[in-house]
Amino acid sequence: TGAVQANVHRSWLRLGLIGLAVFAAGLALAWFFATWFARKLEGVRDASSALGRGDLGARAPDEGPRELREVAATFNTMAATLTANLEAQRDFLANASHELRTPLTGLKLRLEALKEQGGEVGAQAEKAEAELDRLSELVDGLLELARASSADPTGRSVDLTEAARAAVQRWTEPAERAGKRLRLAGEAPAGVW
Repeated sequence: TGAVQANVHRSWLRLGLIGLAVFAAGLALAWFFATWFARKLEGVRDASSALGRGDLGARAPDEGPRELREVAATFNTMAATLTANLEAQRDFLANASHELRTPLTGLKLRLEALKEQGGEVGAQAEKAEAELDRLSELVDGLLELARASSADPTGRSVDLTEAARAAVQRWTEPAERAGKRLRLAGEAPAGVW
């Protein structure tokens, strides 16, 4: 029985070593495929990062296993749709803003001619011209929006004190007509931007 037991123990040891070798080979193979798949996935990650930074031409490479190709194709479809929508929005804003400028300029010229007449007509023309100037500012804002619709918008400094004064000046008369009093309380420190 001693020889039989020794053979059984050697067989168990061989089976254990074979099992350990198969397990190690499986781990190595899994590590290899996981690394390969992760490298292929980096293309999708890089494309999504580039798209997030504003590169509308960024597309994921269509390579690797079927599942990864499907993810890349879906990402590329989304990126193309997003790019088309953003470009259509920019075009619309730019065209609408430019189309509004021509009638606004014509209207401003007519109001200036009426203002020259003086009297009540001139006073009303002057008020209408002030409202027209506000409308022109809105059109300028639309143009700025069209230019700035990217991931890296360029900003500009705004004097908040002056903006508050302009708002009070613009809304004082409508507030008085409504029976309200509008005033700017206190004074902001110099250079509040």
